[in-house]
Amino acid sequence: ASAFTAKESSPEQKLDVKPKFEKTTQRKETGKKASEKSQLSASEKGIKSTGKKQTIAEKKKGEKGPKAKKKVASLVLNEDGTYTATTVEKVEEPRKKKKMDAFVDEIVMDTKFDNEITTGTITLSDGAVYVGDIQNNVMHGQGKCTYANGMIYEGEWAEGLRHGKGKIVYKNGGIFEGDFLNGKIHGQGVYKSPTGFSYTGQWENDQKHGHGVKVFENKDVYTGEFVRDQQEGYGKLVQVKGTTYEGHFQQNLRNGEGTLRDDKGRVYAGSFVKNLKHGFGVMTMKDGTKYEGEWFSDRRHGRGKLYFTDGGVYEGQFHHGDRSGEGSYKDDAGGKY
Repeated sequence: ASAFTAKESSPEQKLDVKPKFEKTTQRKETGKKASEKSQLSASEKGIKSTGKKQTIAEKKKGEKGPKAKKKVASLVLNEDGTYTATTVEKVEEPRKKKKMDAFVDEIVMDTKFDNEITTGTITLSDGAVYVGDIQNNVMHGQGKCTYANGMIYEGEWAEGLRHGKGKIVYKNGGIFEGDFLNGKIHGQGVYKSPTGFSYTGQWENDQKHGHGVKVFENKDVYTGEFVRDQQEGYGKLVQVKGTTYEGHFQQNLRNGEGTLRDDKGRVYAGSFVKNLKHGFGVMTMKDGTKYEGEWFSDRRHGRGKLYFTDGGVYEGQFHHGDRSGEGSYKDDAGGKY
């Protein structure tokens, strides 16, 4: 008869993954009888006899599927030479969505290991709600964020910031679509407002910066350089009323050397200061009359020459647009006055 008896434990019993050892007082048996009993018990259960204390721990893998089961069996050698076996079973539930805190009010996402990208929802403390890819508890990958002020961003994210290609729809109906860098509009992009204003070109730190095309609400068009949201550098402004300026700008104004053609057919090539003709310049009228000389606050002022269409030339002083002071006149026949 076998000396092995098994006692099954309750399924609710707490899992003990470590083998159980019990100190026992073993009756000393000598000779052939003790050896046979030890061999019989070991051979029946396929275990090795190691003396007074012998233990076997067997872990069985749970079934595959939504719920995994694990079994652990422990054998204890009793004083009478028999073994007591206990078996426990643990059911592991599948992973579920859980909430985490990451410097935000709430994150609801699929459980993943660190550095893996999953999808979920993040609610920020300012009321913004993000839905999309998440890595290490921050927005990372593709996602959409709706802000408390009504603005919506949809596109690429990196480490919690707008980064890559994306689109913003503002509360007033304006739309920007283009490049983002570290949370800022940066690179190439297009902004259009519902009132007709638009800008297409380069951006830096949320501002128009570099080369671009700006269309005003009244349909005037500026093409040229921008610095920190302003027309600055070389550019061309074409106005609906018929005026065209090409040259240097500073803080949205004509400033420096440039050429202005107005709606009356006049052409001025020269120096500008704060949108006004100022310094040296040449003005050619539609009928061919030409002034060449100094300007002050948009008027001929100082020394200059006035060429008439009949060949006459006046050279002398001008004051606030008129000939005034010392000067001379030569007609086409060579007469001088």
